[in-house]
Amino acid sequence: MKKNLPVIILAGGNSDRMNFPKMFLPFDIRKTFIEKIVKEYFDFNCNEIIIVLNKNFSDTPIIKKLVKSYDINLILNEHSELEKFYSLSLGISILRNQSFCIIQNVDNPFISSSLLNKMYNRRNLHSYVIPVYKEKAGHPVLIGKTIIERLKIEKNLNANLRDILHEYKRVSITGNNSKILANINSVEDYKKYYKLDPEILLEK
Repeated sequence: MKKNLPVIILAGGNSDRMNFPKMFLPFDIRKTFIEKIVKEYFDFNCNEIIIVLNKNFSDTPIIKKLVKSYDINLILNEHSELEKFYSLSLGISILRNQSFCIIQNVDNPFISSSLLNKMYNRRNLHSYVIPVYKEKAGHPVLIGKTIIERLKIEKNLNANLRDILHEYKRVSITGNNSKILANINSVEDYKKYYKLDPEILLEK
């Protein structure tokens, strides 16, 4: 049964530091980051998978395959030079009467069904749920309706999500895996977790 839980996957940037689209980095020998993330949320039975995508990557074979294979709501970011909050605002703006939502960065593919279940079971309309490792907050984040509505009215496109979240109660899910803290923004970051060549796209 589908959960009344959309996920917004943020992939609207230029990946300037990586000099390669982060969403297309190999997660393993079969899947890229974006493919792994989408499948994880599909298997978790999210009722809507929203990808906010850099418009320059919308015509790629991997994205076409995902759209064909899954029921994905694709939103094109026409202004990838803007900060991440702009991509988030595009995704948040299409939510209609949703009580909860997950926000997922494309540069951290290390989500799991066990983590998502723990987060979902602690959901609250007026707070946010986030995994924590050694007192450091990681990814992704599950937000309740009060925060969804707050984000919808935020006019500052340079706003920082973490700053806004600090206005609300945090529900922490303590984990023992440091990968929840990962932000893979450069080749050096990638090599901390992988021995694969980050410059080689998987053939599809």
